[in-house]
Amino acid sequence: MIEHHLYTQLCQATERLGGRRQHKAYTALRELFGRYSLIGERQLSDYLVENDLTPLQRMIVENFFNLVPDIWLVDGLAHRCAHCGTLMRSQMRT
Repeated sequence: MIEHHLYTQLCQATERLGGRRQHKAYTALRELFGRYSLIGERQLSDYLVENDLTPLQRMIVENFFNLVPDIWLVDGLAHRCAHCGTLMRSQMRT
């Protein structure tokens, strides 16, 4: 259900761009979400500029990305999987 809701938001946002630009934006955003599940603000901003997605920047940041919770940081940095680069959180022992 969540996936469908996010998919609908993505389609509605890219439809606003119209025509050929819509399809290019949709493809670029799917690539962004698939390849960069953990991305810094500067890297995200650069990606949006490079792919002509700045008109959608606010929607993308508000709907598709969350800050990494401080409790998941290791020495102030997000811990990434060495293989795929996605976010990992350290095991909390009690």
